[in-house]
Amino acid sequence: MTHVSESIDVIVAEQHILPLFTDLHTLPRMLSFIEEVEPISADVARWTVAFMGKRKQLDVRLVSAGPEGVVWTSATPGQAFDVQARTQALGPEDTRVTIDVEFDAGGMAEKLGLARPVASKAIQNELKNAKAYVERRFVR
Repeated sequence: MTHVSESIDVIVAEQHILPLFTDLHTLPRMLSFIEEVEPISADVARWTVAFMGKRKQLDVRLVSAGPEGVVWTSATPGQAFDVQARTQALGPEDTRVTIDVEFDAGGMAEKLGLARPVASKAIQNELKNAKAYVERRFVR
């Protein structure tokens, strides 16, 4: 399994951030690799994602959502991954957002250690997109 952890600081109060990671309508606006989200049940959604030139559908389960963070995990057989979003208040209107991703890249990319740097750069870019989205939404 490949593990990536990336963080970014945003100028938004902490209490506004984590609910965005459970709002199925917000996820595609905030994270560009998620094209569409379709609710399947109370805790499972089908994400249509595009990553590194490939488009696929994944069923994901919301495992937990609380002050410690939001955790999504794969509900699709053969597609192992976990995503956790965590926040840390840096001040009244400043928050550090951390995304931890663990996935099975499979094949030579993982064996050669190439999956981690590619995924790390992709997560950094997604965090920049998320920062722009939340700051536009909450900073007046």
